Amino acid sequence: MRAKDWGTIEGGGGAGAGGAVEAGPGEESLFLSAVPASPLQQRAAAVFFLASLLGFVLATPFARVSLPRLPALVAIDEAVLITVDLITMVLLYGQFLVVRSRALLVLTSGYLFEALITSLHLLTFPGVLAPTGLLGAGSQTTAWLYWFWHSGFLIAVIGYTLVDGPVRGHPIPILFGAVLAVAAAAGGMALLATAGAPYLPRIMVTLNQSGRLNVLPAWGDTALGLLALALLLRAGPRTMLNLSLMGVVWASMLDVMLAGFFATARFQVAFYVGRVFGLLASSLLLIALVTNIGLVYRRAVASARAADEANRSKGRFLAAASHDLRQPLQSLSLFAGALRGLVSDERAAMAVAGQEQAVATMTELLDALLDISKLDSGKVNPLITDVTLGELFDRLRVEFAGLAAAKGLRFEVTGCTDVARSDPILLGRILRNLIGNAIRYTERGTVRLGCEREGKSLRIEVADTGIGIGQEDMRHIFEEFYQVGVPPNATREGYGLGLPWAQRAARVLGSEIRVRSRPGAGSVFSIVLTGGSPEGVA
Repeated sequence: MRAKDWGTIEGGGGAGAGGAVEAGPGEESLFLSAVPASPLQQRAAAVFFLASLLGFVLATPFARVSLPRLPALVAIDEAVLITVDLITMVLLYGQFLVVRSRALLVLTSGYLFEALITSLHLLTFPGVLAPTGLLGAGSQTTAWLYWFWHSGFLIAVIGYTLVDGPVRGHPIPILFGAVLAVAAAAGGMALLATAGAPYLPRIMVTLNQSGRLNVLPAWGDTALGLLALALLLRAGPRTMLNLSLMGVVWASMLDVMLAGFFATARFQVAFYVGRVFGLLASSLLLIALVTNIGLVYRRAVASARAADEANRSKGRFLAAASHDLRQPLQSLSLFAGALRGLVSDERAAMAVAGQEQAVATMTELLDALLDISKLDSGKVNPLITDVTLGELFDRLRVEFAGLAAAKGLRFEVTGCTDVARSDPILLGRILRNLIGNAIRYTERGTVRLGCEREGKSLRIEVADTGIGIGQEDMRHIFEEFYQVGVPPNATREGYGLGLPWAQRAARVLGSEIRVRSRPGAGSVFSIVLTGGSPEGVA
């Protein structure tokens, strides 16, 4: 059996069945099965075990002392238990939909079973809603439902420790199937405890007085509890989920032993103290889940604050870089220009020209990096207005016709009379970037710019008949300094910063650049914008 202390949680998420959701070092995970129990938490658990054992020992000498009959207290107690179990079930089912662990599904189904059986136990409890209970309850019904309640949940915990791996297939149908199976099991046990009561051992003498045979189911549930504890210990208390379940099983066992071995009737000291242990057993895992969610929330808030501070620091850097880094480059450019007028030697003039080219390249690269940094830091605020695409396309035709012709390419611009809601400057730069890339990576054929209406939206496309992009490259084309088909140490044309900038700029505009490509057959880059109104064009 594999310990349920998943450093990676099997199943789930975008990885699909058999994938993994990892809890990084030092990070609180949303999944208790991936959260290691700290030494402090293990010591706190030990204190809980000892304190609850002490309470059990202190209660046993007074176990059969009769106390006032308070059926209303039973109703309140079990209503709280049902609520706690349902909340725990919902949280665990939510985690199952992500991690898709069979073990987690079994455990979660155990909490659903407990909530359903507790509801039936409450409805049939004598004196709460009817003198002898509802649903055709007899003198044995509620007592047997109590034992079914505990044994069913303990079997679920045992199943949790024994099953392993992810579920196969879509989790939603599996989830519904598990809910139906649990509901059928709870209904079957309710039927057995009512209509089938004559066929069960008689464990109650009267509605409230237990008989000697009551120890039989008590021994059975105690044995299940010991087995569950042994399996959890074998798996190791290395995760918060395992540690919490140990506390749940322990408190449940104390409840069972008080009811089966020490109490002789309802409303005795053992009866009420057992209710306290039952409430503890039901609440422990929910407390652990909520506590962990609180830790994750606090970490998220701290991360958000750190990100805000990082953005402020980036803003200060950008303000300084825009001035302090450009100033020496401008000085170098001026010195190179002055030096060019002073030298007459041809070789010296070539060296000065090379220096000027290097300074120009450094300035261009710095500008590109600063542009990306501004987008990342949120310093770019788009001015959204109505943009006539026909006018923008005409300007782009004039700008790139010569460059395309120099390579022997056809640059086609389809007529477009639509109006888009966008920032005209950012949109123009994005399209210039895409067209420039298309011309660069196309050796023969056509580069085409066009638009197409899609309902209330407009899709602008830049298509080429160039080299295309392979599947391996497709994952990296929006990364800085990555260029398709260019080895890392090879001579580069450009810096691999155009597409990363364009993608960030598109997101600032509320869109995204999408790519369709096939190696050797060309590529299509597109951006979808909201349609505008011709009346809004200034």
